[in-house]
Amino acid sequence: MDWGELERIMSGIYAGKTGRPSYPLLTLLRASLLGIWYRLSDVELAQTLFRDLLFRKFCHLELGGDVPDATTIGRFRAKLIEHDLWEVLLGEVNRQLEAKHIIMTEGRINIIDATPVEAAQSGPGKDVDGQPKRDPEAGWPPSQPLLCNGLPGNGQGRQPRHPKIHLWLFNPHRRG
Repeated sequence: MDWGELERIMSGIYAGKTGRPSYPLLTLLRASLLGIWYRLSDVELAQTLFRDLLFRKFCHLELGGDVPDATTIGRFRAKLIEHDLWEVLLGEVNRQLEAKHIIMTEGRINIIDATPVEAAQSGPGKDVDGQPKRDPEAGWPPSQPLLCNGLPGNGQGRQPRHPKIHLWLFNPHRRG
């Protein structure tokens, strides 16, 4: 994206020299775009900006810093609409994305629960019934990464067209 062009379009909307310093225009625009792409209300967007590191990074917000609240986001959009810039900016964003052959679809937020849980003991020997104590599904990660697609298939035998990623399995309990 040519963020400089988008910033140029918005350059005249904040001229006030009094009051608290405002968030950078591009930060608010980036946040607004995430709200559109992920179908988030202003309140949901503010909450997501607070907790989601990828959203913060995209909007150039500091990890320990403040994030725009719902009112700030809504006022920013209203200011753009008041100056007839909202549709112009969205049109420019779409034009730039189309020029790079990027198709934006509805975003998706995936939250993965990686909480360690107690599992069956995996080790040598036999239990009271003479059965092996070792869980057949338990084991150590391979020494080589698994090559897999970036997103799961669609269930129809076709794989999505996404770059391949390397996935390393990690066992936090492994010693050595």
